[in-house]
Amino acid sequence: MRIILASNSPRRRELISKLGLAYIVKTLSIKEVYDKNISAFDNAVHTAEEKAKRVYTEGIDNDDIIIAADTIVEFDGEVFGKPRDKKHAYYMLKALSANTHKVITGVSMMSKNKRESFYETSLVEFAKLSDEEINHYIETGEPYDKAGAYGIQGKAGIFIKRISGCYYNIVGLPVNAVYKRLINVFGCDIKEIF
Repeated sequence: MRIILASNSPRRRELISKLGLAYIVKTLSIKEVYDKNISAFDNAVHTAEEKAKRVYTEGIDNDDIIIAADTIVEFDGEVFGKPRDKKHAYYMLKALSANTHKVITGVSMMSKNKRESFYETSLVEFAKLSDEEINHYIETGEPYDKAGAYGIQGKAGIFIKRISGCYYNIVGLPVNAVYKRLINVFGCDIKEIF
């Protein structure tokens, strides 16, 4: 059995390695467009499914399992993907300051015989941030490839007052939820993981 991780994210590579299974990475480019007519949850799942389908059309072996994910931040009904520029990053971080937001990761898992898509949600509460803190953080360059313009596992971790839900979901892949589906849906042997 082999995992095909359909992601360019170094954070997802690190998280998938926790499962102990052999894996390869298939990098792909897909435009992440969010449809305002559907929920943030459905947007995240849809994008993950598009990533998985793209890899599937290239062909997989019989026992391969594709795992694709998309993480978005939702605050006050607005979807925050990756910031376009410094001004956009500032807007997101200012909105998240002193507030609680949702981090939603849509996951699509696909083999030749089975498909499973789901999402995981975590809540993140930010401390109140000064303009100086926001601007210094943006200057690190860290916000630009991350939903909501921050990485909890990086320098922005100092801004987090509390979380509710899966920490790894906030980083970019709900490892426990993926593990459970590998065992219960795709029939992986626990011994392969440990």
